[in-house]
Amino acid sequence: MKTFKISIFAFLFGFLFFPFASFSQDTILLLNGEKYAVKIIKISNDSLTFVSPGKDGGKERQIEKIDVFSLISANGNEIVTYRQDTNAGNNFSVEQMRNYIYGEQDARRNYHAPMMTVMGVISGVGGFVGLGFYGLMVPPLTTALFSIKSPRIKTKCVSKPELIKNDYYMTGYQSVAIRKKVKNGLIGGIVSFAVSAVAITIYNNNK
Repeated sequence: MKTFKISIFAFLFGFLFFPFASFSQDTILLLNGEKYAVKIIKISNDSLTFVSPGKDGGKERQIEKIDVFSLISANGNEIVTYRQDTNAGNNFSVEQMRNYIYGEQDARRNYHAPMMTVMGVISGVGGFVGLGFYGLMVPPLTTALFSIKSPRIKTKCVSKPELIKNDYYMTGYQSVAIRKKVKNGLIGGIVSFAVSAVAITIYNNNK
């Protein structure tokens, strides 16, 4: 804990004495793999206060530290704020969570699930044509059915090839990939269902 406090002090020291260098380059890395370029104003026990350069007129915002993996200063120094704590649901070690985040980031960049969009469209149109408005449940059921299987990870999509068989990397990758599959399937299904309903209703009224 003492080492961690010293690291945080050094981190804040850099913000205080090198404000112009850090304004647009400091980075918050979240547990979901997302990165935000910010200027950190304050670090407390439970939260971070920051501003996003060029956004919201420099309005100060806060984020809970429980959602943050690490802070990266303008000069590249990283302070890992994540701590393994099974009582808080943080079951992974720091290294395991880092690999999990690599997986999330690769899936967010490289996995797109276009076939789930196609399946969603087919289920939406088919649901309305076959069952009318009762067919609204067809897209969610189809999406759930086709999202059960975990997506295969392609080597070309892996930023660090040595992690392709790492369990934590694969778990992170698949968690994001499955969410994308579900999102694409539901959007494709619901939109196509609505379009089908409007189009067929108009057609029937104009017969």
